[in-house]
Amino acid sequence: MTQKLKTELDLGLKYDIELELRDKDGKLIKKWVQKGRSWVKWFLFLLYIYMAQSSFTITKTDGSSASQSPAVGMLNIAAGWGNDTGGIVVGTSDLAYSIEQYKLDSKISHGNGSGQLLYGVTTIDDVTPMTNGYRIFVSRVFNNNSGASVIVKEVGIYGGPPVMFARDVLTAPVEVQNLQSLTVRYSIYFTYA
Repeated sequence: MTQKLKTELDLGLKYDIELELRDKDGKLIKKWVQKGRSWVKWFLFLLYIYMAQSSFTITKTDGSSASQSPAVGMLNIAAGWGNDTGGIVVGTSDLAYSIEQYKLDSKISHGNGSGQLLYGVTTIDDVTPMTNGYRIFVSRVFNNNSGASVIVKEVGIYGGPPVMFARDVLTAPVEVQNLQSLTVRYSIYFTYA
């Protein structure tokens, strides 16, 4: 049997995006899950660099190109409080996905000002077994203290140099009203037969 060559980036590594909207008292308003489909090519390039212990030119989230060599922390997606250049990031654009993308189209900055959200810590849970596979959860809470609503339409993961690993347009925009919080959780997994 001949296998068909895939035309999209499919590492066998899948993810779901779970979202939770909470009010100012932490009460759950809405929870939903969206299938993630949008690894970008730069994630595969970083894997290559790390696995082959070779250098390769990549495009960073600021649009600059750089020759990247294997380095400790290159695949790191953990990010501290207030860091909007790493970890899970959110934005306001619904521009269609392209495997060539290297950043969110319109990233929301960390802060209390108009159109901003407070970026919590990006946390990564231990690997856990699931039916015929394994998964990890990567989470971040975004708080709105801007005084007005902020509309989230895109989510992504930044890591390493910084380089974007994935970007998804949400199936429905999320309105995060003043004093509400949005939790974005990636469930990254692979399964076997």
